[in-house]
Amino acid sequence: DLNGSALAGARIKLDKGQGCAVVCHFGTGAGATVSVSLDQHDAATAGSTASLNISRNYYVKSGADTSFTKTEIRSDESLSDTADISASVGAAEGIAIFDVRPEDLDVNNSYAFASVNIADSTTAKITSVEYHVYDIKSGFGYEQVF
Repeated sequence: DLNGSALAGARIKLDKGQGCAVVCHFGTGAGATVSVSLDQHDAATAGSTASLNISRNYYVKSGADTSFTKTEIRSDESLSDTADISASVGAAEGIAIFDVRPEDLDVNNSYAFASVNIADSTTAKITSVEYHVYDIKSGFGYEQVF
């Protein structure tokens, strides 16, 4: 429940695939504020953390909608400029999908992990997050060493 506390998602290492679909599930709420951000890290736990701003479209499906709505991010924007998805999922259940790729990370500063954060919603809002690594380079995803 995001009411009274934010969700700091688990970290996932991005070196074993071509990318990772970050799937956020939201339960119904009473006009909750839903703001999503991404971070990058140089370690699985502790270490250094910095904001991860992707300039790639993301997708949101709300309530009884039968399809996803693409949110376009212009070349002069980043995810942090547009990821308040309250209008879509604030009062309804919904799903948001963000695409994170290894090339989005600041590898010059040894960042290899990504995570999603969802701010305190100020009202009851059940949320869960899944990471789906796609186009795995070698072996099965569950064989990764995090």
